[in-house]
Amino acid sequence: MLSRTIPSLLAVAALAVLAACSEVLPEPRLTKEPQVTQVTSLHAVRFAPEGSQVSSAEWDRLVDFLLDLRLREGDRILVEFPMSSDGRDLQRRRALTVMQFLAREGISADPFALAESGGQVLRVGVERVAINAPADCPDWPEPRNFGAFVNDSLPNFGCASANNFAVMLANPRDAVEGRALSKADVERLTLGLRAYRIGKNLPFEPLPYSEGDE
Repeated sequence: MLSRTIPSLLAVAALAVLAACSEVLPEPRLTKEPQVTQVTSLHAVRFAPEGSQVSSAEWDRLVDFLLDLRLREGDRILVEFPMSSDGRDLQRRRALTVMQFLAREGISADPFALAESGGQVLRVGVERVAINAPADCPDWPEPRNFGAFVNDSLPNFGCASANNFAVMLANPRDAVEGRALSKADVERLTLGLRAYRIGKNLPFEPLPYSEGDE
């Protein structure tokens, strides 16, 4: 009788353990990833009515705006070009005036469109991309919350990689878009093709190997 009871008790205990484990299994955690944010700061350059000239005080305000932002690698300077056709020639002259001023300061600017015109002002924007580690890093909760006993990754998993990536990236804009290709040396690129056509391409030679590679 006792020999029949023991296996039954062991089976019940095993089911109880499995049931208890199934109740505490947490949702799988997502790996921490770098967070990319993009912010545009705007500055209004004032013009005289129906004019495209800017006073020295306005230029000083624009320079102070750029200095306060401390321009860095990856920042994009934008000059407003309204989409509406009203006063289009005037707005174009104003945009050209501002872009020429920035060029004299060694700053390259790109035009951007706004649905509504700024009226007697023309807006200059600085578009900045920032990349940082997630806000919840480092993430070390109480030891009892560690996932070692429920087959789950630690909550801090990925924080170091995300932080290192953010620190190493010299140009944060590379996390948003690729860079334009530089001009290629056509003569250098065609050397291989030319050698192939005239039969002077190098023969293929297999790498040496040892008997242990077989």
